[in-house]
Amino acid sequence: MGGDYNMRYEMLETFNTFIIPFLVLYIMLFFILFGKRYLRMYDTEKRLKFTQEEVKDRRKEVLILKDKILELDLSPGKMDVGNVCRAKYQDYIIRTFSIYNELVVGIYTGIYDENYIKMAIGTEMLDFYKMYANILVNNESYRNERFMALEMLLKEWEKEGFSVVRKNRRRMY
Repeated sequence: MGGDYNMRYEMLETFNTFIIPFLVLYIMLFFILFGKRYLRMYDTEKRLKFTQEEVKDRRKEVLILKDKILELDLSPGKMDVGNVCRAKYQDYIIRTFSIYNELVVGIYTGIYDENYIKMAIGTEMLDFYKMYANILVNNESYRNERFMALEMLLKEWEKEGFSVVRKNRRRMY
């Protein structure tokens, strides 16, 4: 009976010495690998939610500025206030470009999700840029260098197209 006890004790000691450390190491590697994956997914989700809120806020600002642009009357009959209207007009356009440029810089620095911005307001940004880019070229203080990031990203998006391919291979617009 004593020999049977010693044999069990030796087997348990062997198990504790060799198998438990490997088991602990395996469990740690499992948590490290899947923990990193979970943290990446969490970070992506958090960035997407933050991007959605920012785009919502920025879109409201842009819509207000676009309404102000449309309200200004730049007809030739308004000569006495024409320069004031033109200055306001350029100011509203440059402020709109600044908002778009902030979003683009946020994309390049990894703060915002590019696919969401491209899908949500990409065409609006490109249309506005095409419509009012000549204002930037004609304005001395705001040459294209200030909005170079915006211009580069919009040209890239225009070349790629505005449809986004999801993981399940369906296209979204």
